[in-house]
Amino acid sequence: MTTYTKPEVTQAEIDSVISDGYRAMWNDDVQKKIDADIEKHRKADGVFQLPASAAGKEVKVEQISHDFIFGAHIFNFDQLGTNERNERYKELYGGLFNSATISFY
Repeated sequence: MTTYTKPEVTQAEIDSVISDGYRAMWNDDVQKKIDADIEKHRKADGVFQLPASAAGKEVKVEQISHDFIFGAHIFNFDQLGTNERNERYKELYGGLFNSATISFY
């Protein structure tokens, strides 16, 4: 089983990859639609019965897998110029995605 570790990303790293053009398209209405669509399409209520657990005891539940294929193009794999950048790419990619696409030329 693969253990998910949330990648640690600084605001500076985020800012360095988001273009000014992309930021210009972003606004409160776009964010509200995204948030509403997440609630509508990506979340559901559930009921869990844990007979072996004492009543009133706190229980941590963590989703460790899903059927949804979530990926991106992996064109930059080992192509970022330095070992440090390549390792960071792999760390972030593996922590965020469970699939990859490649181009055929």
